[in-house]
Parts: sequence; structure tokens; C-alpha cells
Amino acid sequence: MLGASVLGIYEKAFPDAMSWQEKIALASHLEFDFIELSIDERDHRLERLWWDEGKIRSLKDVAEGSGVGVQSICLSGHRRYPFGSHDRKIRATAREMMERAFAFASVAGIPLIQLAGYDVYYEPSSEQSHLHFLAALEWACGLAAEHQILLALETMDTDYLSSVTKYRAIRAQIDTSWLSVYVDVGNLTAWAKDDVLCELAVGGDEIAQIHLKETKTGADGSLPVFRDVPFGTGCVDFPAIFNTLDGMGYTNPYTIEMWHNAEEDTRAQIEAAKRFIEEQYRKGVGV
Repeated sequence: MLGASVLGIYEKAFPDAMSWQEKIALASHLEFDFIELSIDERDHRLERLWWDEGKIRSLKDVAEGSGVGVQSICLSGHRRYPFGSHDRKIRATAREMMERAFAFASVAGIPLIQLAGYDVYYEPSSEQSHLHFLAALEWACGLAAEHQILLALETMDTDYLSSVTKYRAIRAQIDTSWLSVYVDVGNLTAWAKDDVLCELAVGGDEIAQIHLKETKTGADGSLPVFRDVPFGTGCVDFPAIFNTLDGMGYTNPYTIEMWHNAEEDTRAQIEAAKRFIEEQYRKGVGV
């Protein structure tokens, strides 16, 4: 735990070849409170949306039996099938995925689904793609209310939703209590630079969960580096972020977001990341 907040680990910190039972066992051994399930754009991950109830309940039982729950789903598969696509068939697939994700979370007892803040990814963004996205998001919030599962838009690695301020602009157009923001402090730092702490304040009590990720700002006009940046080698000021969040009274979950490096030992990688984050937390809040 980090103070009053539970601490989880992103599933992609583990090798794909590792079984669910092995991932849970290692997370439990390293004293994480939860794992964040990944349903990304790859076929074998998207297939999870079509698991039957028995298979979903089996996953839930393994997690609960170990004391390591599944707090959230990182539903990044909409990068491949975005709500804002100019292709009607892709938009229909995106909605079907959303329906299946809520059904999955309902059976598994997962309280939060993180939705990637992309109107489109592999297509050019436009006013029309933005309007498609807004319409689908409002519809998805209806599903969230129906299932009593929180939907959280993540601050992303593209300009469309690169800040909490941009989330607020979208949130103002949708009348719901089931939409929140999932802050990725790495993405936020790479875009906002000196405005990160102000952006956290903008989120306030609508921040449902936080990705703890390292990034690098772009240099000489190059784009920022958003992933696979080892902790401690990037530009994220974790102590200042923890200090600000502590001052805001933030007690919702944190998730360490990292990716498995096949050239290094899995356990050692995750242990090192956890130690780093715990040290940064102590520096930030003075404990």
C-alpha cells in the first residue's frame, strides 16, 4: 500500500507466456494489492471479451484465493476499434467490445474499466470523429450506470486527451456520475511538463485511479517517449506528484504501469519498480 491507497501492478509487467495463476502468485508474493487486467488490441487479448462466465469466474476465484484482487480492466483494445472511427462497422465493433467489457467486469466483480482516451488512433482525427466519440461515450456511461461499474477515461499519449483539462471539457458535455478520469502521470508529465501538479488539482475528486509510469519529454522537437522508460531515468517528478496528491486527500488506487523486458528477470524488474515507487512516495509525503 501507499499510505491509505492500495497499490497494483499492470498485467503487462509479466510475460505473456506466464499463466494467470503464476502472475497472481508472483503479485501476491511481492505484496501487491491487485493486478490490472489488460485487454489490448491484440487478438489473444481481445478474445478475453468473449470468455464464458465459467472462465471469468475461474479467474476471479484464483485472484480472490490469493488475496490479490482485480481492481480494474485496462481496455486499450479500442485503439484498434475506436469509437470515433469514420468506418461505421468499426464503430459498431467498438460498442460491442464495450458491452462485452461491462459484462466481463460484472461477472468478475471488477469495479472500474479504464477507457483509452482516443477518438481514433490509426485514422486522422476530425470534428466528426470527435462527435462519434462523444456520442459513444455518453452511451457507454449508460452501460456503466446499468452495471454499477465506473468508467474512467485515461490521459493518453496522443494530443486528443493529453490532459485532465481536456477530460474536463468532455466531462462537461455528459450528464453522468459514472464517468471519471484515470490519470497517467507519465503521459501527463510528457505533455504538460511544468503544469502537472496543476493538472492533478484540476482532476480533484474525479481522479478514480492513477497509473505510475515513467516517461521522457521530447527534445529538439521530437515526440515524447511514452513507454519502456525505466523508473528513475525519465522526467516524472514522483515525490512532487505524491506530495500534491496527499495534500488533495487522494486515497484511490495506484497502479504501477510497466512492460516486461524479456532480457531481464521478471521478478527482479517488478521488485525494483515497486521499491522505487515506495521510496518516491516516502520522499513525497515525508514518511
